[in-house]
Amino acid sequence: MSDADMAGTILADLKRVSREYATAVTEAACPEIRRGFNDLLSSTLQLQGKLYELMRDQHMYSTPSAAARNEISSKLENNRNEAGQTEHYLHQLGLLGGVSHALQPYAVTEANDGRRPGTEGSHQPVYM
Repeated sequence: MSDADMAGTILADLKRVSREYATAVTEAACPEIRRGFNDLLSSTLQLQGKLYELMRDQHMYSTPSAAARNEISSKLENNRNEAGQTEHYLHQLGLLGGVSHALQPYAVTEANDGRRPGTEGSHQPVYM
């Protein structure tokens, strides 16, 4: 097995494990267990990011081309609509009291690249 194949297999496993940990975080009823899975998720995502960067630098992983701004805007609009429908449904069920800032729409501009106001210094890299 070549280095690229082995690294690709490990990267795929790290992605899978990240999904499993994310599910465990959302399903955990005990705060200590939730915190433990959240820590595992965070360290796994960091490791996955480092491996991706190494593979990219060694030309073992091709980076997809950038999406067109209008395509991103269209996807964001669809997600906003779905979030609004979800928020409405949660209100109907009485599960969402007050205003949920997480579901409030925001504009994508050249300056913010879609990040919410107040998160200017907290840009996180996106890993494939």
